[in-house]
Amino acid sequence: MGAIRFTFLLGLFGLVAGCGGGGSGGGGDDTSLTLSASTVTFEAFVAEPAAETKTLQVSWTGSKVAGFIVGTLPGQTLPSWLDVTAVGTSNPTTLQITRRPVALPTGRQSITLRVVTGDANQNIFDTRDFTVTLDVVAVPTAAPTALSWVETEQPANRAIAITRDSRVQIASVTPTVDWISAAVSGDSINLSGTAASAALAPGAVTGAVRATFSLGGRQRIVDIPVTGMISPALSGTASLAYEVNASTQAANLSNLAVTVTAATQSAIGFNVQSSAAWLIATGTTTGAPGNVSVSLSPSELQQMGYGIHNATLTIAPTGSSARPLQIPVSLNLRLPEVHFVAPVAFTDSVANDYVIARGAGFSDPAAVPSLDGQVMGGVTVMSDTELRFVPGARAAGDYEVRVSNNLGFTRDSANLRVAEPPSYGNFTMAAAVELQERVVSSPINGVVLSSNCYFCWDGDSKSTLQRFSYDAGTQTWTRTQHAYPGLYDFAFSPDESQLIVMTSTDVLLVDPLTMATIQSYPLPFQIGGSSRQLAVLNSGVVIIDDLRRGFSLRSRQFVEVPNYLAGGGLAVSIDGSRAMFGSPTNSGDVPYGYLDASNGAIYTSPTRQHYARGIYSRHAEAGFTNNYVLNADLELRGTLPVASHAGDLSPDGTRAYGLDYAAGALRVFDITGSEPFAEILPAYAAPGVDAYSGGRVAIDPSGRAIFVISETDFTVIALP
Repeated sequence: MGAIRFTFLLGLFGLVAGCGGGGSGGGGDDTSLTLSASTVTFEAFVAEPAAETKTLQVSWTGSKVAGFIVGTLPGQTLPSWLDVTAVGTSNPTTLQITRRPVALPTGRQSITLRVVTGDANQNIFDTRDFTVTLDVVAVPTAAPTALSWVETEQPANRAIAITRDSRVQIASVTPTVDWISAAVSGDSINLSGTAASAALAPGAVTGAVRATFSLGGRQRIVDIPVTGMISPALSGTASLAYEVNASTQAANLSNLAVTVTAATQSAIGFNVQSSAAWLIATGTTTGAPGNVSVSLSPSELQQMGYGIHNATLTIAPTGSSARPLQIPVSLNLRLPEVHFVAPVAFTDSVANDYVIARGAGFSDPAAVPSLDGQVMGGVTVMSDTELRFVPGARAAGDYEVRVSNNLGFTRDSANLRVAEPPSYGNFTMAAAVELQERVVSSPINGVVLSSNCYFCWDGDSKSTLQRFSYDAGTQTWTRTQHAYPGLYDFAFSPDESQLIVMTSTDVLLVDPLTMATIQSYPLPFQIGGSSRQLAVLNSGVVIIDDLRRGFSLRSRQFVEVPNYLAGGGLAVSIDGSRAMFGSPTNSGDVPYGYLDASNGAIYTSPTRQHYARGIYSRHAEAGFTNNYVLNADLELRGTLPVASHAGDLSPDGTRAYGLDYAAGALRVFDITGSEPFAEILPAYAAPGVDAYSGGRVAIDPSGRAIFVISETDFTVIALP
């Protein structure tokens, strides 16, 4: 028998017991070779992860057969997806044909193998061929499915089409969530909503249908994504916004209809709840436009403050499991109100000099200001928050300033305070107060106050307010002392009805007539810095220099002051319209600046000089710091031989006053023109002031007198 060329896979020659051997071979008529099958077939999904084994039996006859070998045909090699092994050495022998888990493209793979028997000398007796076939099948696919339905209802039935090979069977389908069911119908999976889908809240949900596919007894599981979008049963406008201003009429507060609709197949009954007393709403069912009636409560609006107010309308279904619909509502209440009037006016100038009313809502054309119940003419609307007007001739007293609205609502008002200019005569009395830091005159309260902060100077007067009160009947002054531990600074409210005292721990509101503390407010944190910390704006915000914040006299809270940079001691105009600041540096690199109370803006000056203890006139017409004379915008106009730390400006900004320590005198300069500024002679004597003892100066807001407080004396100088 001739030799056959093939590739050996395995061989069993000499392994079968009892076989004959030797000689030159030769088949003989008593040999045969039989295979249990001529074909072995595999079916597998693409990227099948597990191996699979099938068997084929090899049997033979003939006493000379020593065994068999298996190999590929000439020119072929065993593919990577196939292994062939023999189990045992007996006759018959089992071949294990194994499909290995190798990644292959879809399609058919095939190989023919040959079994050969022979004797111990490898002489061939018989051959038989068998074919191994592998069909690689694509995994079935299905597109992700999106369902949508309305809250309290179920999604419509949906069929998912399956793309599969005809040899692949759908074994089972199981949802991974409870809000859908699934069933197989031919090449489709039919989805239906369950009762659980009707109970889901509006929004997005996700799940899957887990499909099990079978191929040749093997299974592959595929998760088919299913998403759901549940729409609310009730819908309406996303939000409501209303504005009530001076032009608003009473009819505008009611019949503010809103439409709520139902996305369900039938109408939904509901009731309406409001989270705020000022917002009134009613309604019963969907199905008609304007089915929610909204109105604004006049009685509540009268009690509410200026600004934005928020509320929520809740549309609560009745007889339905639908979730409530919530509609946010905002109200911009812009009914004009007056907060402060400043400064205190005097009977001799009230007919010619203007005052400032601060509040809100002034820019509305229906906002009509009145003074003492009479509509005012000649009012200048500076902004929505500021009015300026000349009150006209008035006797001393309080006069209500109010701004009307078309609704006739009573809103906040403030008083213009008018005082008789004091008729102070020249006066001096001993007052061992040591060197003071700040001096302020308030003729409407009949007092002059001065202070020595707790860290300013050594001595018994530290942390003490000196109060000099005037008796018009006797035309004399008396002094009382009031201790405030950790005293920093003090100032008056815009209308001088309250005294503001700042200590190292608190802001105190004090009655200037009785000196009783009304209320105290702890500082948000401790500060260092200079003694002159306070500047009271006519908006009612008390700027606290080193705190870099303000304290609101209206809200009684600490508030932010945007863009403010701490200075070296604040100075504010008498009318509270501007606050001056700067830095005590000699390098000339920090500009002077001021805060405009009308808009809260910070302005800087081109002047870059050392700053200390600045002064503004009544309406900020002129400024004075160190020995520099400044205009309203803090531009440098010239210098003086006296300094602001021991000086002051006349209320109209035409004169500057300053102590000459060496001469022990108070000098006066006309600053209406240009430099050099003319001195007005003679100078005034300043008791207790000399080259070794200093003093402080403050002019009365009426311009009728100036006060000099030295370390030993309190002096009143009547001015012409």
